[in-house]
Amino acid sequence: MKVGKTTLCSKFPKALILAFEAGTNTLPGVYSQPITKWSEFKEALRDLKKAEVKAMFSTIVIDTLDVAQAMCEKYICN
Repeated sequence: MKVGKTTLCSKFPKALILAFEAGTNTLPGVYSQPITKWSEFKEALRDLKKAEVKAMFSTIVIDTLDVAQAMCEKYICN
């Protein structure tokens, strides 16, 4: 549903978008980490524990949660 959720979230303070679907790289000035495998999400979470990375971001956006959930389910079931 294209109502501007990602665009709205990109305006939050020091936002990082964990992008489980394509398209966030088209938003100018937005930090976006493409996630195509669950292992990449786990790696991003590990990176977010580092002090230098924590200092960069105040808001973490999961875009979109339904895709993340399906990816997690597939990872666990495999």
